[in-house]
Parts: sequence; C-alpha cells; structure tokens
Amino acid sequence: MHPLKKLLSGEEFYRELKKIYVKSGIKMFFEDYMKIFKFSPFIAAFSTFTLFTILHFLFLRYNIVLSLLLATIPGLIAGLLTFLVITYYPLLMMKNRASSIDATLTYTLAFMAALAAGGLSVIDIFSELLEVEENRDIKEEAAAFLKDTTLGGLDVSTALERAAKRSPSRMLERIFEGIRQTIITSGNLTGFLEFIVERLIDEKRRMLLELSNALGLLSEAYITLMVAGPVIFAIILGLASMLGGGIMGLDPILLLIFFTFILLPLSSLGILVLIDSWLSRV
Repeated sequence: MHPLKKLLSGEEFYRELKKIYVKSGIKMFFEDYMKIFKFSPFIAAFSTFTLFTILHFLFLRYNIVLSLLLATIPGLIAGLLTFLVITYYPLLMMKNRASSIDATLTYTLAFMAALAAGGLSVIDIFSELLEVEENRDIKEEAAAFLKDTTLGGLDVSTALERAAKRSPSRMLERIFEGIRQTIITSGNLTGFLEFIVERLIDEKRRMLLELSNALGLLSEAYITLMVAGPVIFAIILGLASMLGGGIMGLDPILLLIFFTFILLPLSSLGILVLIDSWLSRV
C-alpha cells in the first residue's frame, strides 16, 4: 500500500509517519513535529472559521446563524488541507532526497569500489566519502553512519543496518544491506561494489536511450504543434477576420491574441518543465 494511503487510512499511523519522518531528513525532533501535526489543523480551522464569520456578519451583513453556517465549510476545508500538507510534507521531502541520491549514486559507488580495491575498511571508505562527496543527501547518510560507529559505539554491521532503515532511497537501502551481508559472509566488498556499479551503469544507459527516443518524439511534436500549428492557426483566424465571421461567437482577433500571448507561451513552458523532469531522472 502507498505510504500516504496508509497514513490517511489510520493504519499504523504513528509508526508509519515516524518511518517516513526519519527518512525525510527534517532536522526538527519528531516529537516536536507531532505537536505541530496535532494542533495546526485545529488552529487553521478555527482561524478560518472566525475570519469567515466576521466577514459574513460584519461586512456582508448576514445574520449570526447564517454567518456561522457559511463559515463552517471553509473552516473544515482549511483544517483538512493543513492536515494533508503536514502529513504529506515528510513524504515529499523523503522522495526528493531519494531522487537526489539515486541521481549520483552510480558515481559514489564507483568511488567506494576504488577505495575498497585499495584495501580500506568500511569506516575508512565512508570517512573518505564524507570528505569528497558533493551530493548533500549522500553526505548526510555517510555522516550519520560514521556518527553511529565513532560516537555511538556501534559495530559496522549494526550501523549499516540502521543506515539501511534510515535511507530514503530504496537503492541505497539495498546497497547498505548488501555491504552488511558481504562483510558478514564473503568479505569481498570490492567485488560486490563493482557488480552494483556495472548494473547501475547498464540501467543508466538504458534510461538514456529511452530518454533520447522520447526527446526525439517530443521534438517532432513540438515542431508540428508549436511551429507549424501557430502559422496555420494564424492564417485561419486572419481569413475568418477578413470575411467578418466569428468562431463560436468569438472575435478571431481576440482568439489570435489569446493564442499568441497566453496559450503558446504556456504550452512552451509546459514542454520545458516536462523536459526538465525527464532530465532530472538521469
């Protein structure tokens, strides 16, 4: 079941929210966030209810009973929206961190494999990673692991187990578990990391090929809809204006202005956002 559905259905609510919150990377203590979580919807609902009651009673001159009734629905909506925002925010942060980690994880693991081939221990590998890693989220995961081992006094196996439970990225979670199992069994950390890097490179190569094909199709659609389409549309509207006709009762010149200065820029912006979302995955 999707984590948000589990939250909203009340199934293991507190436990599921705490898991997501730990992976979200939010610096506030979970107990403090729960205080905000418990009281904010009621505060938002009461404030909105009060504001709309005053608005209807003092400014719109409705009677007090009708003003209270009309203010009830906005108050309930405000409370519900506040509840949804506070609930979804940790999940959104967790997904953003997971995407950030997955985007550069291949290069991080390649660096770790090179260090492992040099004979460094797991703690030394993470120490070096903490010094050179540019991805903030991966750096935070490495720092948390080192904190557990150096300050917390945990052994490497237990620290890796905690790191896996704390990781927002499923791929990084599996890698932590894989490193832990490798240390316990064969001890061939270099072979494990090199195998994972090869798989991730193959996956990235496949994603780049799919992206290239998708961009090719999108470029053809862009030329057709955003280059040839406006020319044809302008000609049709120009002829309709010259003949004195209208389109569904609307002036063709107004339609042309709307299409040129509103619809066309918004469509181009939408395509740019789409391309940016595709590129951010690789």
